Amino acid sequence: TSPIPIDDSRLMLPFRPRARLLQLFGDQLIGTPRLAVFELVKNAYDADAETVTVTLKGLKTDNPTIVVEDDGDGMALSTIKDIWLVPAHDHRELQRKALKRTKLKRLPLGEKGLGRFAVHKLGDRIELVTRANGQPECVVDIDWSVLIEKQFLSDAEVVVKTRKPEVFTNGKTGTRLTISKLREVTWSRGEVRRLLRQITSIASPFTKRSDRFETELKVPDHPDWVTGIPDVDVLLKRAPWYFNFSFKKGVLEWT
Repeated sequence: TSPIPIDDSRLMLPFRPRARLLQLFGDQLIGTPRLAVFELVKNAYDADAETVTVTLKGLKTDNPTIVVEDDGDGMALSTIKDIWLVPAHDHRELQRKALKRTKLKRLPLGEKGLGRFAVHKLGDRIELVTRANGQPECVVDIDWSVLIEKQFLSDAEVVVKTRKPEVFTNGKTGTRLTISKLREVTWSRGEVRRLLRQITSIASPFTKRSDRFETELKVPDHPDWVTGIPDVDVLLKRAPWYFNFSFKKGVLEWT
């Protein structure tokens, strides 16, 4: 082969990430399907949701689905375009560093801009339905088995549709994620109950707060799997120790 000529010119070459990179975000950065669902619940918390429901549907079938629906702020088309479709966007991290709280006085749990890619850990088909206040409803349908066939990320285009509200009607806002073509189709009773404990762990046990956040896990095929787990009230009654704290003028006292 002839040698490559060398001169003093410089080439400015950009990185060209492969389309499969987004799938790797979910696969490699999020350990288990249970943690992936937990990431989606945290996203609902950051969106100022007061309730979020996780439904594991069709576990007795060959085509189970996972649905995560919340009543949070939802997303406008601009948010989908400029944040949701921008991997590693730092808007939550900047919000945390500035100690900027949401309308419900929450500091966001997310910070790396990768939590939304938990959906790709769970399954290949994703339908996102979301609506922000005063905005039309937005629908995003993604089939990752098709997108990752594209060579480069810049070629992996996603269609975003807007429509009159069909899910979030009567002025409601929120987000609903439906995930199908699941990678992990077998959920055991133990894994479901661990998921229930995990998503309950970020729900505040105090009712007189501005940031009420309630979580619910539904398993229509196995309703007994999510019953019998002690709630916060039961655990408080069983507590072997009780502490009273006061913090005044830099002094902490407790009994």
